[in-house]
Amino acid sequence: MSRTLPVAALCALLLLLPFEPRRPVFHVFGLRFTLVEYVAAVAAVALLTAYRARLRGLLRRPPLPLAFLSSYVAVQLLSAALAPMNRGLAFKFALRMGAAAVLAFAVAATPRDVLRRGLSALTLSCAAVAVLAILEGVGVSGLDPFLDEFRSGPFWIGLSRRASAGSESPNLAAAMLLYGLVPSVGLAALRPKASRIAIPLTVLFSLGVLFTDSRGGLLALAVALATLCVALAWKRWSAALAPAAALLTLLAVAALFSVTVRTSPRMSYPGVPARAARYAPGETFLSFGPREARTVAVTLTNDGRTPWTTAALGCSWQRVEAERTMDRTATAHCPVTLVPPAAPGQTVRVDAAVLAPAAEGRYLLVWDLVADGWVMSSVGVPPATIPTVVTRDPAAARPFSYALPAATWRRGRAALWRAALAMWREHPLTGIGPDNFRWAHAEYAGWPAGATQETLIPANNMFLEAAATTGSFGLLALLGTFASTIRATLRELSRAPRASSEAVWAAALLALTIGIVVHGLVDSFLGFTGHYLFLAFVVGSTSSLNAEQDWS
Repeated sequence: MSRTLPVAALCALLLLLPFEPRRPVFHVFGLRFTLVEYVAAVAAVALLTAYRARLRGLLRRPPLPLAFLSSYVAVQLLSAALAPMNRGLAFKFALRMGAAAVLAFAVAATPRDVLRRGLSALTLSCAAVAVLAILEGVGVSGLDPFLDEFRSGPFWIGLSRRASAGSESPNLAAAMLLYGLVPSVGLAALRPKASRIAIPLTVLFSLGVLFTDSRGGLLALAVALATLCVALAWKRWSAALAPAAALLTLLAVAALFSVTVRTSPRMSYPGVPARAARYAPGETFLSFGPREARTVAVTLTNDGRTPWTTAALGCSWQRVEAERTMDRTATAHCPVTLVPPAAPGQTVRVDAAVLAPAAEGRYLLVWDLVADGWVMSSVGVPPATIPTVVTRDPAAARPFSYALPAATWRRGRAALWRAALAMWREHPLTGIGPDNFRWAHAEYAGWPAGATQETLIPANNMFLEAAATTGSFGLLALLGTFASTIRATLRELSRAPRASSEAVWAAALLALTIGIVVHGLVDSFLGFTGHYLFLAFVVGSTSSLNAEQDWS
């Protein structure tokens, strides 16, 4: 096979990596593939075919990063087979990680100069992400129809708009900007007057990250640049000028941004929130018999700027103990009530179906609206509550009052981490199945469940999500993948000649790996195509470091 095809295929994949449109979708053997997945398959086949001689050596004795990544795939398949829910979906997700492992082997067999060309293509594509993020951040709303090809809709926190820039979410866009900037700054260290190249690149990418408003992404980028600086300084002080200039530029841009573009934790836009609701239950106290079914009138007002096209009212029972504290382990769910569409400012009334718990006691009946896939409590809207007594003599029930603590409904990172830990405790070895956190998080957190519950909510910690979905076996395999990748880059860095391209390549891969780990402590992104494929690229590129020694 001509060398042109694998190079073109790899460059095409990395050019497309930050952009995964929801359409078109290709159907093969009952499975659905996006455009990026299709191009990844073509690239893997082209690389494996062109460099099959090198591949045989990798298969005979795979480097540790490839071995650990393969073991992670094996654990995912085992976890999917034993999953207590959604086994079919879990198995499909495990197959996607299997495809990532195949790509990692293909990349490991690819010569280093080809991989560098691919990273140059990725930098170009990520620069486009940065430009989109800046334009979106300054309010160019004309981009929304294009950006909506990649996401479910614009992202807001209260009155704040966050740039998603061609990704499914702002945090994913921030991660992509890290992938593009770090290797370009590293390669700039090989050129004369490298810091002059690094500074304008960093200004562009820093503004992109800041407009995504991803604090985890900003921290990960700073740590990655600092790692690159230290790693290159280890070999030669002058080689660290470019990453040092980039790091200082990032800090300066972030400081200037905080006092000029925005002065609050989130950039404010005039008007009302994009999504908001106001609840008005028809009663302030209820009494039920055990397992009694009834309808309760609830009036809802759309207080946001966007209409509700498909909406449902989910409810749950939260047990209130005698000392008037919330027992978060005593949670039961009610039927779901469909809600009519509502334009901004419009009010609708529904008769919500309610089914009382079997156990007698004092409860809060908690309602949470889900509109077009967005759970209102996840955007800061408090749920509606009604103090309720479940007793065999409802007529004798005495009213009481109780304010729902915000900690029981706010969907911040701490709550998601607790839910992940609860899943891990319940299924310690193989977890609840790959990709199942997004389907089960509300139940484990004790939140109201809706028919259109958000299914893009990750654990906001890559390692806790691995523990929750694939158990201790999966967590150890994932940790082993990162640890062995870091070890391999450090070994290559220590033996590479001073100020050589080999040293810069190893330092860039080290910085990328550590950046991914740091970002993974506060976000989860391995469930998204561009990100698990990029991890495969990093693991494969690192594995090729040792392989190059054998082939040279």
